[in-house]
Amino acid sequence: MLPALSLVILYLSLAAIDWLQVFAVQFLGVQACISSYRHLDYLFSHSAMIGGKTMLSDTGRIAQLLILSY
Repeated sequence: MLPALSLVILYLSLAAIDWLQVFAVQFLGVQACISSYRHLDYLFSHSAMIGGKTMLSDTGRIAQLLILSY
């Protein structure tokens, strides 16, 4: 799915008309914002339950490596 999506985005960036390029960028930006908003609970968490195991989240791992707070 990702290669197909990347080809569509490549086509839009190279060959689409101007208004379609602007719409595509705005649409992808809104989708990114919505995705970030829906995952705020995981973004600022220290750990997560994955496959029945408690593991460090991405921010928890980065905080551990940089000796910072998550």
